[in-house]
Amino acid sequence: VMLLECTILPLLAALQLDQVLGWSWFGVTTPLWIPLGLSVPVFLLSPMAIWKQYTQRQEDQALAMQARASCVGCVVAGILVGCIAGTVWMLCDKADGGTGFTYFQGLIPVLVLEGLLTLGFMGMPRQLILEGVVWKGLRVATLVMIAYKLDGTYDLTWS
Repeated sequence: VMLLECTILPLLAALQLDQVLGWSWFGVTTPLWIPLGLSVPVFLLSPMAIWKQYTQRQEDQALAMQARASCVGCVVAGILVGCIAGTVWMLCDKADGGTGFTYFQGLIPVLVLEGLLTLGFMGMPRQLILEGVVWKGLRVATLVMIAYKLDGTYDLTWS
């Protein structure tokens, strides 16, 4: 699946940007939608199966703790995939000529994702936290500047 995304998606995007393809951006990003679509049943069915197993063996505290952690993990992973899918959908709609929102507004789900991923730094050594937050800050700043440039909000130069 990763090979599909890493090889076909850039090829389709380059052909679309060169106006060789007459496709919608939703079609161009199909290599992203396929794994996202395949993951939805996993995020919907896994918590139910885990909860069923938990309710059958409530007396085992270790199993109960593991089941709760697994359910939380499924929910968090579902939120992360939802943020990615929301951003891709909104940016594809905007690139296809949609006027419902700006590119910056389309990036809001991925900015939420970046905020949630910052929680992963909790409990790490200070140096790693600092490095991680600096790189995350640079990534977010770059995304925001690109979105503002595409929106024409600010007259920023690329150099």
